[in-house]
Amino acid sequence: MRWLLGVIAATAAAAILAEDATPESTPESTSESTPDAELENLKKELKEEKIGRAVEEAAAISAIRNASHEAILRHKEEIEVEVSRPRLRHALDEAAREESHNKVLQVELDHSGTSSFVVWLMQCDFQITLAIAAAIIGLLGVLGPGIVAESVQRAMGSTLIGLLLAGSVSFAKARMNGEGSSWVGGNFELMNGRAGFADYAIWVLITGVAFLRPLILDSMMDEADSDDEGDVQRKTPLLASEAGSQRPRAAPTVAPRPMAAPTVAPRPTPAQPQSTWVTRSYEVPRGLLIPWKALKCRMGS
Repeated sequence: MRWLLGVIAATAAAAILAEDATPESTPESTSESTPDAELENLKKELKEEKIGRAVEEAAAISAIRNASHEAILRHKEEIEVEVSRPRLRHALDEAAREESHNKVLQVELDHSGTSSFVVWLMQCDFQITLAIAAAIIGLLGVLGPGIVAESVQRAMGSTLIGLLLAGSVSFAKARMNGEGSSWVGGNFELMNGRAGFADYAIWVLITGVAFLRPLILDSMMDEADSDDEGDVQRKTPLLASEAGSQRPRAAPTVAPRPMAAPTVAPRPTPAQPQSTWVTRSYEVPRGLLIPWKALKCRMGS
């Protein structure tokens, strides 16, 4: 397209030079050939105008072609960007996953010997939620209602009791195998998830027994003194060891002799709630008769 513009410009320049090179005519000849000269001038002007229009059209066509070519190139670039955008997004996701994996590996390296669950718990995004939940459980164990506080304390205490016993078993197994680990190390192995199946079974079993022990004792007691609201009066002895001072008396077979009225009025004593005990009869072997009588004296008839 550029060479076409050059050819057109060269042709126009040659025409202008040819016009300038024409010899000047004398006045006589000019007067004689005036119509012919005007016609020639008109032809030249028409030709120059045509050449100018051709040059302008060529320039416009070249500009249009350049603009269309630029538009095509821009469209191709947009297509390439649209195609490469998912690849770039995928590459960024891969880089983010690789970075998170490297962080987990670094934490595992810093805490070598720790289970993956503990590492995940340390790296999870909801640390604030865990802290708030732990604080709420702690407050319920101290400031919560009676049954809620007792349940939380019982659960935490039972879990700790099971951990202590299972950690001792794990330590004993390690000592028997000659590994020589410490008792604290045995407990850490339990908490880090690296102990054996038997250790975790003991932990769960002891935790369950410690948690259910008060319920079992309550189910074994037939009756207990309670106030108007239905709560158990803890001042009344409910265990056999606390009720040992109360000796059982046999049922009288003969009506007691009426006692004379005292000469001095006794000092009034406040009424104390009495425990209600249910008597149970069992067949006891002769060899265990004396220990059984002693036990009944302690338990109350």
